[in-house]
Amino acid sequence: MPSSMPHLMVAKKVNPNANIDFYIGNIASDSNSEREEKDKVHFEDVADIEIALHDFALGVDNEYLKGFLLHLYVDWKWKTTHLADFINNTNGR
Repeated sequence: MPSSMPHLMVAKKVNPNANIDFYIGNIASDSNSEREEKDKVHFEDVADIEIALHDFALGVDNEYLKGFLLHLYVDWKWKTTHLADFINNTNGR
């Protein structure tokens, strides 16, 4: 996703009564400006992001990590649905 605001809007929809740690978790994964590190944090370096997200979810035990997981899930869904549809409909241009 292009910015933090859509992530914060999704976070508010998912849990309107969340504490600040949940919201910080929702934007924390984009805080690194180095592309290689950002890709690693977003599981872009693994064969199956869905499996990586599932495995990560098994260890989520606090609000910060719940927010972090939601961010990664939203990015994955964005990439596999909306962005994929856009690319297919524009022939990749």
